Amino acid sequence: MKVKDGVLEDVLNRDLLILREAPKAFWKGVTKIGKRAFYHLDELWDIAIPETVESIDEEAFYCCTSLKKVKLPSSIKTIGRYAFAGCAIQKCDLPEKLKVIREGTFFGCKNLKTIKIHDSVSTIGACAFMGCENLDNVVFPQSVKGVSEEAFKNCKNLKTIVLNEGLNTIGYKTFMGCSSLEKIIIPDSVTSIQDNAFVKCVNLKNVKIGNGVTEIKSNTFNSCLSLEKIVIGEGVSSIGKAAFLKCNKLNCVVLPSTLKTIGYSAFYGCKQLEKIDLVNVEKIGNAAFASTGLKDVVIPSTVKHLRPDTFRSCKNLENVTIPKGMKFNPNALKDTNNVELNYAE
Repeated sequence: MKVKDGVLEDVLNRDLLILREAPKAFWKGVTKIGKRAFYHLDELWDIAIPETVESIDEEAFYCCTSLKKVKLPSSIKTIGRYAFAGCAIQKCDLPEKLKVIREGTFFGCKNLKTIKIHDSVSTIGACAFMGCENLDNVVFPQSVKGVSEEAFKNCKNLKTIVLNEGLNTIGYKTFMGCSSLEKIIIPDSVTSIQDNAFVKCVNLKNVKIGNGVTEIKSNTFNSCLSLEKIVIGEGVSSIGKAAFLKCNKLNCVVLPSTLKTIGYSAFYGCKQLEKIDLVNVEKIGNAAFASTGLKDVVIPSTVKHLRPDTFRSCKNLENVTIPKGMKFNPNALKDTNNVELNYAE
């Protein structure tokens, strides 16, 4: 064990005896736990960090695979990247002075079940809780402004996530693979949801998107196999490529009046989707509604061109009404059954 200028460095397995039997001596003069200080110490199973410590450096407890209990003092202001990655921690109450949960802080903590985030944290970093397979619910405090890419990716037991009003951004693949998540309400304060944010949330049933979001990007809800209903708030102008691809149970979609563009394969394979109101849509991408359960469709006059494969293999499609003068590609209705084509007055 080595302490230099208040920084605890290079803790070895033999030093753990001092930690257990004479903790005051172990922590004497320590104000900071240095980079990789407890790195890969398999014999460390619990630790109570004293109030003298103000910061924990990156990878400080990286892969301490037996570490189940950690008591963090209120004095902690910063915790570094991947500080507790790969540990066996079961629960953690983050200190109230902590403002940022950094990249990979609890990456791969498969036993982590509960986490308390205080109303001081503004940012949840990339991969912060990625692979925390037993984490079952998370409540964002009002202070959180952004949640970064892959922050909760593959949190397979995460059933409930409460997003706060005040949150601005949801990053790339943030909730990808959260296979127990059933419902999500995105508050009006959110202006950006990045690509693939909810991919493969296979038990997600209901989604409500607030009025602050302007774009649903590519693959946002791709392969959400249980998704039944989505309400898209006023403000969204475009739905990106494959945004709802393979949402096999999707039967209710509420589109906003602000929507202008529906991208390539946006609703491809939504077999339970029987109707949709395209309101003020101006552009519909190739295969946007291919292999859906649509029965009757009215194309608004704002659409000037119907592209190839738009309704390909829509076996239940009976009637399509299009505006006069619209460019109609015959392949738009490829592999459909006796569809009646009508022209609006």
